[in-house]
Amino acid sequence: MIKVNGKKIITNTGELLFEKNVMEAVEENDIIVIVLDTDEHRNVYCYTINHQLLWQIEKIPVEIGGTEECTYVSVGLKNGVCRVIDFWGRSFVVDITNGKVISMNIVK
Repeated sequence: MIKVNGKKIITNTGELLFEKNVMEAVEENDIIVIVLDTDEHRNVYCYTINHQLLWQIEKIPVEIGGTEECTYVSVGLKNGVCRVIDFWGRSFVVDITNGKVISMNIVK
């Protein structure tokens, strides 16, 4: 189980410290996916429970709507499926192994 406290994520193996506040973090099967509170477009990161960075979300492919980007505001992780939502209300499925954006749906 993880706990978010400002710029920190506390795990049973210690703390992850960031330069920006953690907007949201979810954990499943020893993987933590984090959305940082920043204006950067690629503000989603994935770490192991042992604090090893696995990936930063990749740029959205043009063929699935990646002509414009904005910051991500939410993340969900269930049964190995990672979904992130951006400020414009678009929902993206992200490959949990490498951070590649697989598909997009409009949710707003």
